[in-house]
Amino acid sequence: MALCSACGGTGGTYGGYKSCYRCGGSGHGGFTDQACMACGGSGSSNEREWNTCWNCGGAGTVADTQTWGSAGSQPRRRAPSGRGGAPPEPWTRTNTVAFLLAYVAGVAAILYVYEVEFWIPLALVFAPAVIIGRVWKQLVILGFVALAIWIFVAMND
Repeated sequence: MALCSACGGTGGTYGGYKSCYRCGGSGHGGFTDQACMACGGSGSSNEREWNTCWNCGGAGTVADTQTWGSAGSQPRRRAPSGRGGAPPEPWTRTNTVAFLLAYVAGVAAILYVYEVEFWIPLALVFAPAVIIGRVWKQLVILGFVALAIWIFVAMND
């Protein structure tokens, strides 16, 4: 495998700026003609989009085009240090809301069902709530798929 010449082994490039989360890119706030408070009227956020490389598909490497006979004649290149691929998805306000909802529901459930001391549920629920906050979109999709299967089975009985 060789480093991708299009992206230099990073797996992609940063593109333009994403639209503002508050005004949706219009630059105006709410029902008024005033500039949006979040973006200052520009309509874009300070977060840049990550574009996956067209050549390597985000892997950072491509298949060698050398023949077997010439493989030993060239020095071997090392992969760049660090992580390749797209940067991790940032923790957003929606993730925080999902985390808090899962955390409060988990603590309330443990307090109600098991009637334990207060600090124990706080410690027990923290890790699952972080996971739920990070993957809540996939859990919602999984719930809709399960609901669709349940409805299909119920209608065919």
